[in-house]
Amino acid sequence: MSKWYEESYARILVDNHVSDENPIFMSKFDPELYAKYMKLSGCRVSMVPACCINGNCYYPSKVGHVHKNLNGRDIFGETIKCLKEQNITPIAYYNVIWHKDAAKNNPAWRFYDASGSFKSGRYWLCCPNNPEYMRFSEEQICEIVSYDIAGLFIDMTFWPGICYCSVCRDRFKKEYGLEIPETINWADRDWMLLQCAREKWLNEVAVRLTQATKKHNPDISVVHQFSTVMLGWYLGLDSSFSMASDYASGDFYGGKNQHRLGAKVMSAFSSNVPFEFMTSRCVNLYDHTSTKSEEELFSSAAITLANGGAFLFIDAINPDGTLEESTYKRLADVNTKLNAFKSKIESNRPVLVGDVGLYYSMASYFDPKLNGTNMIDLLKIASISNMDSVVDVRALKEVLGTSIVLNQLHVPYRIVNDRCNDIQQFKTIIINNAIRMSAPEVNRLREYVMNGGTLIVTGDSSLYDSEGKHDDFALKDVFGVSFTGQRTGKISYLKQSGEYVSCDYTAPKIVATTASVIAHVCEPYTDPENPEHYASIHSNPPAAMGENVAVAVNKYGKGTCIYVYSSLMAMQNNAQQQFAAKLFRNYVSSEFKIITNAPSCVEITILQSTLSNRLLICLTNVQDEMPNIPINDLTAEIALPTNLRVSKNCSTVGNDVNSTVAPDGLVIEISIPRFETFVICEFDLFNIKE
Repeated sequence: MSKWYEESYARILVDNHVSDENPIFMSKFDPELYAKYMKLSGCRVSMVPACCINGNCYYPSKVGHVHKNLNGRDIFGETIKCLKEQNITPIAYYNVIWHKDAAKNNPAWRFYDASGSFKSGRYWLCCPNNPEYMRFSEEQICEIVSYDIAGLFIDMTFWPGICYCSVCRDRFKKEYGLEIPETINWADRDWMLLQCAREKWLNEVAVRLTQATKKHNPDISVVHQFSTVMLGWYLGLDSSFSMASDYASGDFYGGKNQHRLGAKVMSAFSSNVPFEFMTSRCVNLYDHTSTKSEEELFSSAAITLANGGAFLFIDAINPDGTLEESTYKRLADVNTKLNAFKSKIESNRPVLVGDVGLYYSMASYFDPKLNGTNMIDLLKIASISNMDSVVDVRALKEVLGTSIVLNQLHVPYRIVNDRCNDIQQFKTIIINNAIRMSAPEVNRLREYVMNGGTLIVTGDSSLYDSEGKHDDFALKDVFGVSFTGQRTGKISYLKQSGEYVSCDYTAPKIVATTASVIAHVCEPYTDPENPEHYASIHSNPPAAMGENVAVAVNKYGKGTCIYVYSSLMAMQNNAQQQFAAKLFRNYVSSEFKIITNAPSCVEITILQSTLSNRLLICLTNVQDEMPNIPINDLTAEIALPTNLRVSKNCSTVGNDVNSTVAPDGLVIEISIPRFETFVICEFDLFNIKE
């Protein structure tokens, strides 16, 4: 029997975090009209808040604070009933940790940061390590899942920074024999142990809440907020966190490039198909009225579908409990245009295919440049919101920059993480500054190259493990280079064939051991931090070429490793992108090859059906300014691996497409006379090798 989430790719949430301090607030809520608007929107699944970040419950809770303007009504239950009458699947929304009423009325439950604060602006915070607070959360969840709902979304399951409450201090002391450090030092074992503890504790919380839900009703899906996967160390997640969810889900606000990468990240971490990608109908959740254009909403959903995901639009209720009909008419228009695309994706439940892997190392998304920073000082620059960039994590920027170049080259890629044991399926793996690696990771990657894989790796990859910093790379034998123990300044240059490519971030100084050197490092004439001595007052031009390695190629076993010294791909400028593009053209090995005249605003993804022998080629044209300008006479030649031969039969959705297939079924040629935003080409597969 299929699960609800396997069949419904168009979803909606109406955020409701309205306080009860004014008697007008939520006084005009009409569950029947609410359900009618959800039906009007064209979405088949509606997520309904049962309890909000204020701690207000919208049902008669026996353990939590009920929104006082409900006057005894159970608007959550009423809404669930009305949605089911409209044949809309109801999902409940609940949040943890960010729970104002619980924190306000129970001082012992509070999360305390390094400064002793237990709130952030309007938000009051609870500590997930507090056993009484966790019992309270479980009791609320048991109340909520007693309703006739298909699933539960648990929001805000992440650390709002580092907690220094007495419960956390005592637990860390008991389990590790240590006081919680107050100064960042990623080279220090104690600090690394704290990060590992935070990750472990949060995983336990997620599993506990999931189990509490499943114990009451094993058929209910449970999902924890996972947009934090792209925000780095501060919020305390590791790669195991998503295993407590039936599928990966989260809301994102970083634009089309983050969306394209984020969809692949969610796909890789999702326990089941499809993942869920949420986007707000306004520019972000801080804005209540600035609705996105119909074209932008359509394009957003198109990116998600083209990566095999389900899209979810987020609206927000008016303080008085009313909704804007115009919003749902706009969403209805968007969904009408999406219907044929949704049907094609839903009928295939496809997953991404590709043999180029982009490594996503959650354990590595911290920044050693913060070493020595007191936690109180970090509070001045860090955000605890999953809607913002938390801290300046260079490796995350580099992964994003790499994904942009891969898309510019139209290289189909997937995300690889440390939970992926079968990495031999990839012809090439690109690792961007994966600074912290476990011994099993290191061994898998070493074996991967030994057996013939191509590894492209940058920066400090494998220089740290869970206990701190090594003297040299754990993969130095694979890289064919060695770390000298010294670093460049914040400005350095890669010199190759008389050309310079700049990097604006410190990098390790490297010497070759067994690798062939392709490029060297040049540093500026003077220290860029010195205000008195310089070559040029505005910039820091390169001096003579030094002995340190910038790019090296090493043969290891049957495979090859290409090492790049710096994180220059994070800069996302044309010069750095051109360098990366040339590097990838020369060294990325793949059985998928796409030759196209499509500009970089077009992404081409390849998906394989999980329900039948079909292959989908998806093209999305998403430009920086809307509406998208149509692209005339687009052509693409797509070469496939031998296990994905296709027949000549082609079914398309979107603009008119002309297609031909080579006699051996391994090359597809398509042409689109006028390409607007979204096209799906579906081919039958044959001779699939098991």
